[in-house]
Amino acid sequence: MSRVCYFASDAPLKEKPNLFVKSYSINQAIAAGINLDMDILDGIDRDEPDMVLCMESEEHGEFPAIFTSQPYCEAPKSDKKYYADIGGSPCKDLSGIIEYIKDHMKKRKEENTEELELWYIWLGSDESEIIYKECSIKELTEDYLEEFFTDDENDYKIIITR
Repeated sequence: MSRVCYFASDAPLKEKPNLFVKSYSINQAIAAGINLDMDILDGIDRDEPDMVLCMESEEHGEFPAIFTSQPYCEAPKSDKKYYADIGGSPCKDLSGIIEYIKDHMKKRKEENTEELELWYIWLGSDESEIIYKECSIKELTEDYLEEFFTDDENDYKIIITR
């Protein structure tokens, strides 16, 4: 089973890339001076975008990126219209996750978005076993989020309110 983390909202969610990771076509990577094993790349279109991912260290690849998505078919569904996955390890940038949440809630005030859901669950989990929590944006801290993101036993749905 896989652990997934995502937001659900009544308002569109923006994407936030991992700034430590850059993607290239094969030709762009060569032009940037990246050493590639051309034997394993034989037969691949050299101009196809996003074929090579590059980062300074392996740890940089674990920083969370947020990208819009569709609901998981194997996961409990929110009644919210918009979804965004949190890729990587959320614990690597808890302050960035909180900043994203605050930014979303502030910018969406005019759209009357009163809450944002944060799901942290195992795919295929039983919906009756999900622990539901509610937290106001003012109470949201790194310690609060870390408690959930380091708990590998339980599934959570956190409703963050204004």
